[in-house]
Amino acid sequence: MSKRMHRVGVWGLALTLFAASGMAQEAAEDASEGPTPRTQRDASSAYDRATTLYADGDYAQAGRWFMTAYRLVPAEAALIQAVRSYQHAEQLDRAGNLALMLQEYHADSATAAELAAQNIAAASATLYRVDVECEGCALSVDETLYAAHSVFVTPAVSHEVVAQFGAQRVVREVSGSAGESETLVVDAPPVAVPEPPVEVRETGTPVRPPPPPPSRGLHRALFITLAAATVAAGAATIVLGLDARGGLDEYVAMPTREAYEQGQRKERRTNALIGVTAGLAALSVLTAIFTDWGEDATQVGVSASREGAFAFVGGTL
Repeated sequence: MSKRMHRVGVWGLALTLFAASGMAQEAAEDASEGPTPRTQRDASSAYDRATTLYADGDYAQAGRWFMTAYRLVPAEAALIQAVRSYQHAEQLDRAGNLALMLQEYHADSATAAELAAQNIAAASATLYRVDVECEGCALSVDETLYAAHSVFVTPAVSHEVVAQFGAQRVVREVSGSAGESETLVVDAPPVAVPEPPVEVRETGTPVRPPPPPPSRGLHRALFITLAAATVAAGAATIVLGLDARGGLDEYVAMPTREAYEQGQRKERRTNALIGVTAGLAALSVLTAIFTDWGEDATQVGVSASREGAFAFVGGTL
């Protein structure tokens, strides 16, 4: 058969398979929303380019374009031609993995089943096969996503298998020799159930501060006041006593009636103030006995002069 006749035969087979798959695809899309017209045109264009590359003997590039057409519109014909392309390119790993995909998703077709079995047998002899059993998971191996749940990998090398369950993932490490296979059963991890929020109900009752501790006696402010008054009265007594003494000296120097009466008044005033000071002192002592003393420090001071006396109190009440 000439190259021209071979190319015509390939085109005829490809178009026949693609048309049959397209009819099945249209039947499936009657009940659900299918690819857009633009997506279908892009898939058809990719398929035509792959067919030309296949006829020219560029099988590796043809396989890539057949898979581009299949990703746009998952027609059985495109996947079959992709497997054949990588088979002719002698890329057993790609042909074997696409054959696993063909067997999983298009097992009803006799052509697909025969081609898949042939390439799976060839890949099983030289590669390491990993089958993953999981419900509703997406499979990736070494950060490459696979549509099927079985994959051929390079033997004698460690591989990372990830089963993705939505936002959760399960990671396994696998390794094996050529011609061997391994089945991983992966269960979805339990979904963490958030704890219900604690319901806080407002009662409407205002929160009142705790009552102050009961007093154990008189408030120390009373004692401080009396003590300050006593000190002030004592200071005033001293000042007035000095003033009376000065009046006596004036009377001795000049004994007049007016000086005598003025000296008497100063003496009576001083004696009265002495009595007041003594009374305040006694009351201060009595108050100190019944005062509730705390830890706060209090200072009492007095300043006296000939013009008068000044008392001050400092501290925290």
